[in-house]
Amino acid sequence: MSILRNYFTIAFRNLLRQKTYTAINIAGLAIGMSCCLMILMIVWDELSYDRFHENADRLYRITLDAHVQDREFITARSSGPVAASLCETVPEVEAATHLRSRSGTPTSDCTVRYGEKAFYEYLLYFADHSFFKVFKCEVLEGEVSTFLTQPNTVVITDAIARRYFGDEPALGKTLEMDGRSQFMVCGVVKEFPRQSHWRFTLLASLLGHNIPEEKNWLNNSWYTYVLLKKEASREQAESTFQAVVEKNVQPAVEEVLGGDWKEMESMGMYYRYRLQLITDIHLHSQLDEEVFPPGNAATVYALIMIAGFILLIACINFMNLSTARSAHRAKEVGVRKVLGSQALQLIFLFVGEAVMLTVLAMMVGLGIMELALPLVNGLSGKSLSLSTLASPQIILGLLVFTILVGILAGGYPAFVLSSFQPANVLKGKLRSGVRSGRLRSALVVIQFAIAIALIVGTMVVYRQLQFVQSRDLGFNKEQILVVDNTWLLGRGKAQILRKLY
Repeated sequence: MSILRNYFTIAFRNLLRQKTYTAINIAGLAIGMSCCLMILMIVWDELSYDRFHENADRLYRITLDAHVQDREFITARSSGPVAASLCETVPEVEAATHLRSRSGTPTSDCTVRYGEKAFYEYLLYFADHSFFKVFKCEVLEGEVSTFLTQPNTVVITDAIARRYFGDEPALGKTLEMDGRSQFMVCGVVKEFPRQSHWRFTLLASLLGHNIPEEKNWLNNSWYTYVLLKKEASREQAESTFQAVVEKNVQPAVEEVLGGDWKEMESMGMYYRYRLQLITDIHLHSQLDEEVFPPGNAATVYALIMIAGFILLIACINFMNLSTARSAHRAKEVGVRKVLGSQALQLIFLFVGEAVMLTVLAMMVGLGIMELALPLVNGLSGKSLSLSTLASPQIILGLLVFTILVGILAGGYPAFVLSSFQPANVLKGKLRSGVRSGRLRSALVVIQFAIAIALIVGTMVVYRQLQFVQSRDLGFNKEQILVVDNTWLLGRGKAQILRKLY
């Protein structure tokens, strides 16, 4: 214990003695670690999509991969009968549900009114009670067993409840939609996190709504989700359901196209439903008709590489500064070795100094992150916050990360300083007391090569963005007006609106 106290005292005194050196090293490591951590926070945010679901490892979305005549369908949506057929015919299925927007598009919106309060709401979907067998929601008001079991009922999120009802209970109150439909609130649930490939604000009951497309195998305007049983095989479920699809789709295609399915199949036509794991959707989905634009796995991998390069530059900078000032520690090392210190003890001493300095740099880096995160959020469209680092697991991870950075940055200088030959150093022959500096030269080359590569990459991306933003689109976008929901005016009335302008 006394040895550790001695190491700590010596390290602290050395850092105070060399204030400029300490400040430069802390600044370099703090900037490098803060940039690395902010990039890793973005990466973690991208990788965490849809993992909040209780059964995310066995929750799938049904997607369509089809080629009919000259058209190819690779879409995130499926047909109305799929959910019920999955429950009836596939033994691996525990529960299935489907939902759709009011207009059949990926999203829908409406004007919602309660008393004097009226807002334009997005992400309105229609579903039935089976939704809550597949998705486990955190219930804030109501009983989940009664959700969407009656016509003209709606489940809302906590954000919607606060918007219309404040602190009052929302259960049993009535919301008016588009001035013609009344929906009674039957439940309030916690809103899905932003790290979700889709989410809803209002979930209205399908009961009482006659939707002809719900029984049409060829109308793919639904989002279908299925929960497989534990240890069930996705491949087996797909294979079993494909036979059901062929039995129902083939006659429908033949009726619409007026041909024989076998002949069409020989010409390259196919119609397949697939199961897509929900946690794969955000980064690995290239399908049409997603609710929100998906991410890109290649971008995430590139960000991880950039974070690693930035941290490596900071560590190499620390190594070079430490070895460059080795003359200031040479006599200390020589005296310690003469008095009996072993090389391993000196390595522990110098690595301990590096770790101590890295801890200080991490504290400064967290302050830099607090100042920089609003700008990062504005550029990335995310809501990153230092509060996400407050969990015990994350704090432990940051501590391990800091120690590893300290060991990485201080390892090479520690070996260099501990390798001094005491006889040569004490005679003033420092060059004879230090090993070859080839590695140090290589580190300088690597540092500048990475920095130049990052600068060039940044310039290329910046020029590409400038080109995209300044390219002539062929029309004046400032003079274009988009009017939503013109269908509410009635058949033919949209043209009248157009003539008014």
